[in-house]
Amino acid sequence: MEDKILFRKIDKFGRIVLPSKWRKKFTDKHNLVMIRIEQNKLVIEPVIASDLEEFIDAFKVDVDSNAFEDYNKLKRTLLGERE
Repeated sequence: MEDKILFRKIDKFGRIVLPSKWRKKFTDKHNLVMIRIEQNKLVIEPVIASDLEEFIDAFKVDVDSNAFEDYNKLKRTLLGERE
């Protein structure tokens, strides 16, 4: 998106309208933005939600499958502690 200078009115509740093209391009279904105050200006940035599915099966460990039956046993195994 090219740089533009836009002028917007602030309503009596302190709200402004963000350009629809920007909202469609940079916000997801949550429409969440971060507003950072820097000296005499506001910086508005979209908040990108993480897709937690990318972390599923993200790492592998060499652990006996029986260790997964008991949380404490699994924890000791992963930490390298003896039973």
